[in-house]
Amino acid sequence: MNIQGSLILLIPILGLFAICRTGRWRWDVMSYYGTPFLGSYFVHRLVLAMFWLGWSTGLVVGVLRLSGVRL
Repeated sequence: MNIQGSLILLIPILGLFAICRTGRWRWDVMSYYGTPFLGSYFVHRLVLAMFWLGWSTGLVVGVLRLSGVRL
């Protein structure tokens, strides 16, 4: 088993705790009203976009590394 692929897949696995926090799939992993440090709606959406970009990239790269594709 590829150790690097497993470690990369750890990012999406840990991200699932935030995604499935209520027992079902949530696209808005952070509630806008419960986070006063974000300041604005734009920053909230920016942080969500960064989360989903990192989560999906980690998932794709981790699966590719486990399947033996050299990146």
